[in-house]
Amino acid sequence: MYRRRIMSTKKHGRKAAALCLAGLCLLSAVSPVMAADYTESLIDTGRTASLTIGKYVNNDGNEVPGTGLEGQSVPEGSVPLAGVTFSYYKAAELTQIVSGTKASVYASSVSADLLALAERAGAAPAAVTVDGEAMYTTASLEKAVEAINAVPSAAEESAGSTQLTDLVRREGTAMAPTGADGLTRAEALPLGLYLIAETDVTAAEAAGSLVMTGLPHLLMLPMTNAAAIDGHAPGTVWQYDVTLYPKNRTLGIRKAIVSERDGVEVLVTADDRSIGETIRQIITADVPVLTGGLTNREYRIVDTMSEGLSFREINAVTIGSGAWNDPANVPLTPEVDYTVSSGDDRSVTITLTEQGRARLDAVAENSHLYVDFNGYLNGDAGVGTSLNTTTPTLTYATSASETRSMDGNTPHVADYELDITKLADAAGADLTQVVFTMAKEGDALSFVALEAGSYRLAEEGDDAAVLTGSLSPDAAGRLKIRGLDAAAYEIRETKTAPGLQLLTDTVSIILESPTEPDGSLTACYAGIGSEAPVKLTDNEGLLDGIASLTIENGKALAVPHTGGSGGADYRMAGLVSLAGIALAVSGAALRRRALRRRAR
Repeated sequence: MYRRRIMSTKKHGRKAAALCLAGLCLLSAVSPVMAADYTESLIDTGRTASLTIGKYVNNDGNEVPGTGLEGQSVPEGSVPLAGVTFSYYKAAELTQIVSGTKASVYASSVSADLLALAERAGAAPAAVTVDGEAMYTTASLEKAVEAINAVPSAAEESAGSTQLTDLVRREGTAMAPTGADGLTRAEALPLGLYLIAETDVTAAEAAGSLVMTGLPHLLMLPMTNAAAIDGHAPGTVWQYDVTLYPKNRTLGIRKAIVSERDGVEVLVTADDRSIGETIRQIITADVPVLTGGLTNREYRIVDTMSEGLSFREINAVTIGSGAWNDPANVPLTPEVDYTVSSGDDRSVTITLTEQGRARLDAVAENSHLYVDFNGYLNGDAGVGTSLNTTTPTLTYATSASETRSMDGNTPHVADYELDITKLADAAGADLTQVVFTMAKEGDALSFVALEAGSYRLAEEGDDAAVLTGSLSPDAAGRLKIRGLDAAAYEIRETKTAPGLQLLTDTVSIILESPTEPDGSLTACYAGIGSEAPVKLTDNEGLLDGIASLTIENGKALAVPHTGGSGGADYRMAGLVSLAGIALAVSGAALRRRALRRRAR
C-alpha cells in the first residue's frame, strides 16, 4: 500500500466528481479535450490544475446538465455578465491511497474553519482514520457544506452561506472579475478540494445588473469526467482543466395567470376570460442571498394593468425557494410585513416594511417573493387583438446599492365578440322588438347596453338599474355582444316582431381559441335545437376575435278562422341560416378549448 497527496480513480473518483458537480448546474459539453488535458486511472500528482468560470445570465429557467469541459454550450438567450468576482479557497488536500489494483480518495488536512462551521450547523462530518490520520470522504464534506448553506441568519450571526462566503473572501484568493465574455480563469492551481464562492458583485451592479449570487460549493481539482472523452466513459479519467458555468441569473420579476388545464392549475402568460370573471395572478420576484453583511433597504412591487383589467384583492404574499404553490412557503403578514395600496384599481403596490425586509435578509438560499392576487376583466376590456395586459415592476436596493427598478414580462388576457344578424322575410318588420336571452354553459348572463344593438357582459360594480338579461338588435337587425371567452353559449329568442314566427329552438354556439390565446378565434360552431353544432368554415372576423352568424326567421303562419293549413304560405317556422365568411388560420395546430374550465 502507498499513498499520495492527491486523488484516486474509478469508483471513489466517480462518486466524488458527482458530488462536486451537484448544485453547479454545469452546461453541456460539445467539444472534447485533447489527451494532454486528462490522465487515466491514477492522478498525476505532479500536475497543477486550471479553473475557468463563466457567469452567464439565464432567466428562462432552463437547466442543462453539464460536464465541466471547455467549449460547453450555453442555453439560447443566455447573456455573459461582466464584473462578478469569484474566489477560491483550498479547503483540503486530497490523499490518493493505492493498494494493489484498488485506489481510494480522502480529503485530508481539512480547514479547521470549515469543520467548525459544519459543527455549528449540526452537520459535523465523521472522520475516517487512515494510517493514524483523520481524513474525510468528499461526500461527507459536501453534505456539510449543504447543511451550512441552509443555516438561516440569526440575531447573533449571519446565515451559513454568508459565513462560508466570508471564509472564502477572507482566506481565499480572488479571481479577476468576469470580463465582457462572462469568463474568469485561474491557472496553476495546486490539486485539492476547493470552496468556490461569488465574493463581489459590486462592479456588475454598478453597470446596472442586480445579480443573484450562487451558494458556495465544493469543487475537486482535478475532477473525473462527467462526459465521454476520446472514447473514455464518464467517470474514468481525470480532468485537470475544468470549466464551470454555474446556474446564474440577475434579479428579476415575472408575472403569470393561473389557469386550469385538464383539471390542474398551471401558470400561463396568455389566457382568455369573459368580462367580470376573476383572474387569479401570481407575481414572482427574486430574493437573493445577501453576503458581506448587506441587507435589503428597499423592496417594492407594482403591478400595472391596462384599462381592461382591474385589481380586486390580495390572496397571499409568501417567501420560498420552491414553486409558487409550495406549501412550505412562508406567509407574510399584511400591515406587519407588507402594505398594499391601489389607487385607481388599475394598479396595485406591495411594499415590504422593515420587518418584511428582515425576512428577506434571513433567507438561506436564493428564494422568491410570491404575490398571489385576484383581478378581473372589466367593461373597458378590448376585444381580439386589443389585448388586456399587465406588467409587474420591482424596485429594489440593498444597504450598499442604489435603488433600481426593473420591469417584468407582460402577460395578456383576450376576450371576444359575437356579431349576430337577424333577418326576416316580413317587409317592414321592426327588428328592435325581437328579444333574445343568452346563457353560458347553462347559466343566464347579464348585460349592459352600450348603444342600440350593442351590449357587453356585466362586470363588478355595475349599477343594478342598468343590468339586463334581454338583448335586442338595432333597426338593421345587428346584435353585438362583447366580453365573451372561449366557451359554449346558448341563445334563445323570447319575443319576436309582429309578422314574424318566434324561433322556439335554442341556438347553441361554441367559440374556440388557440391554446395560447392571442386575441383571435380559431373557430365558431353553431347549431339549432337538438342538432350538434357544426363548424362555420367561412368567418373572416375570427382573426380579430369576432364570430359572426345570421339568424333568419320566416313569416308568421296565417291560419283562416274557417280552418285550413295555410297552404303555400306555410314555411318552416324557425328556419335558421348559420352563415360565415372566410376563415384562414395558418401555423401550428390549435387545440379546442371551448369547454375548458378555469380557476375562478
